[in-house]
Amino acid sequence: MKKIAALLILTLSIISSADQFDDDIVTLLKLTGSQKSVVLIMKQLAVTIRQLNAEIPDTLLQAMTKAISTDNFLQKFVPVYRKYFTHDEVRQFIAFYRSPAGKKLADKTPELTRDGMLIGQEWGRQMAEEIMRNLSAKGYNLEM
Repeated sequence: MKKIAALLILTLSIISSADQFDDDIVTLLKLTGSQKSVVLIMKQLAVTIRQLNAEIPDTLLQAMTKAISTDNFLQKFVPVYRKYFTHDEVRQFIAFYRSPAGKKLADKTPELTRDGMLIGQEWGRQMAEEIMRNLSAKGYNLEM
């Protein structure tokens, strides 16, 4: 009987630890601003839908974007984080993102991402032009 009780306690402990790991991953995602990014993406999607479908009332789009659960979206990332990070690492990340430097990084990540995308787009455009010039110099007439 003692072995069964010990096994039951061990099993419950493992389940509780797994649940805590999942909860910590969601906490980390919230601290990093992932939830805010999802909200911004949803708002941008609503703007795009509105531009393509002028007959859809703004109130309907707003209601639809509010109805979409960001928590559900964050839960989809839990297995990904479990795959690449240990529970201890996630705890360390949480500690960092709760620090002043971590909070600033999380706060500035959308701007860093936006600026990085602009740099990447410009660089990609320049590389495409250079490739086109090189191909043209070799006798290929390509159009973009």
